[in-house]
Amino acid sequence: MQMHLLLPHTTRRFGWAVLLPGIILGSLNMFFDWTPEILNLRVPALVADQIFEPGRSWFRVISNNIIDELSAILIILGGLAVCFSKERYEDEYISSIRLNALMWAVYVHYALLTISLVLVYELSFFYIMIFNFFTLLFIFYSRFRWLLSRNSKSQDDE
Repeated sequence: MQMHLLLPHTTRRFGWAVLLPGIILGSLNMFFDWTPEILNLRVPALVADQIFEPGRSWFRVISNNIIDELSAILIILGGLAVCFSKERYEDEYISSIRLNALMWAVYVHYALLTISLVLVYELSFFYIMIFNFFTLLFIFYSRFRWLLSRNSKSQDDE
């Protein structure tokens, strides 16, 4: 079975080269409130005010520090490249492991989100939602690598 939706194996290096700086930038911004002046730019905004407030303005240009957007884009692009690039030797068994890991990650991701909905409130929930953008990729990659290593150990034992 051909998996045409996977990226070439060489894309994984690019993914790590993009993912790691994204994680570092995002961590510096979130935990240390680091916002370099060079990233203060005028950017287009679909909605810049409270979306449900009367008098909101649509489609305008605002001044914004783009460190959070830049780091999120780097994490998403890098994470997708790392998670969905082919293995060196991709076969049907690895495809079934990939599908198993993806389904498992979706279940765990939404279970964690449901628990957060019930137990976390106010601004803390906002931070949980920010992390939630990336947890599906992290859980998938962790589970996929664990299943692959478990499989290779069981094959070595035979």
